Amino acid sequence: MNKALELSEAFQRLPNHIKKVDPKQLNTAIRKTNSKVFVLDDDPTGTQTVHGIPVITNWEVDLLKSVFNSDYPAIYILTNSRALHTEQAVKLATEIGDNLRVAAGDKNYIIVSRGDSTLRGHYPDEVDALASTMKQSVDATIIAPAFIEGGRFTIDNIHYVLDKHQLIPVSNTEFAKDTTFGYTNSDLRHWVEEKTNGKVDYQSVLSISLADLRLGGTKKVRDYLKSVSGNKVIVLNVVDYRDLEIFVEALIEAERSGKRFICRTAASFAKVRAGIQDRKLLLKEEICSSFEAAGLTVVGSYVLKSTLQLKSALRVKGIKYVEVSIDDLIDPFSRSTEIERCSNLVNRFLEQGSDTILYTQRNKKYAGDLNYGSIISESIVAIISGLKTTPRYLIAKGGITSSDIATNALNVKRALVLGAIMPGVPIWKLDKNSKFPGMPYIVFPGNVGEENSLAEIILALRRDESEFK
Repeated sequence: MNKALELSEAFQRLPNHIKKVDPKQLNTAIRKTNSKVFVLDDDPTGTQTVHGIPVITNWEVDLLKSVFNSDYPAIYILTNSRALHTEQAVKLATEIGDNLRVAAGDKNYIIVSRGDSTLRGHYPDEVDALASTMKQSVDATIIAPAFIEGGRFTIDNIHYVLDKHQLIPVSNTEFAKDTTFGYTNSDLRHWVEEKTNGKVDYQSVLSISLADLRLGGTKKVRDYLKSVSGNKVIVLNVVDYRDLEIFVEALIEAERSGKRFICRTAASFAKVRAGIQDRKLLLKEEICSSFEAAGLTVVGSYVLKSTLQLKSALRVKGIKYVEVSIDDLIDPFSRSTEIERCSNLVNRFLEQGSDTILYTQRNKKYAGDLNYGSIISESIVAIISGLKTTPRYLIAKGGITSSDIATNALNVKRALVLGAIMPGVPIWKLDKNSKFPGMPYIVFPGNVGEENSLAEIILALRRDESEFK
């Protein structure tokens, strides 16, 4: 069992960077590859580190051809595969991979499989399916779940989640107990063995340490990558963006020599690989064009952090709320009545000009079960589909919640990521063909932020910020 570490002590023990990467030089190298980066995102939260990048929810060949010819360095494809059963996720990954290969023709492209920073998702199945569509031998799969903005770090191959001032081994968190995607190992080498059911022995899993990155630099990492073949698995240790920049520079040089990799990563890696520059957090004037309408927040995520944030947000002065009974949704005889009740209340509150929170009953009896989750999600979609008033904004709390609302309730085929309202919380501008064109859509991951973060966003997007009750 890995132990928790004090953040300051753990970081003090790490080697310093002997040489840093020049960001301009790195971005020049990225552009010279002339490769479009396609990030297959298993829920919408993967856009939390980028801006000025489109998200598409359709992967037909003609659409993919059009984005190949765009000026965007990266395209996010929202698959929502975390809400699917494994067989469905594999079929979807294969379809998208095949379509990308056809759409690309002789153009270069890079696939990044963006997964959860707390290790939930269809690994290795999705990655293996994508690799099979590339029609080229893959030298290695890179495992890089570090998410800097969210306090997810990998040190000595152990993946940690930051909780206040402590680094908690991820297997000691609630995320590891997920009904569908649970696991027992924080050491990513053992995690790979666990997730592959022993097909990949932990002793065969390679790793790139922080010492390799910080003391050896680009050359050492590049040479190491060039020496690998036979679809090995490589764990990447990461604590900050400088670590990622060194790795990406080395990765590009190795690829230039003919090496082929596929990456299973969190959001921070995708940002660096695509050469996306930092930008300041968005101000409310940049988000909302009008402050006349009421805002709507939907909380579907059931993790502890989301529940604490919900409790805090319910104390915001003047907020209206509607609790959705999960028991009534699961029961087919009461489902339609509960959907209608909630829909009527939400519409009434929005028409009255009241900021409103729609949230699912905090009932963990059904948590993590994909079949129950599908029923609950479809019901939330039905409620949002019945909105009669355009909200000032819509906050969707939770990865699967935000994906299903976007694609099934708001009919989003394409959106533009504007940036973030707080670290790790991206905002989309919905396209003209969606249910509410131009509406700010705020994708709030379930496992991001502090206890008052949701309340702070609701308050920040009011004309006049109000206090708690």
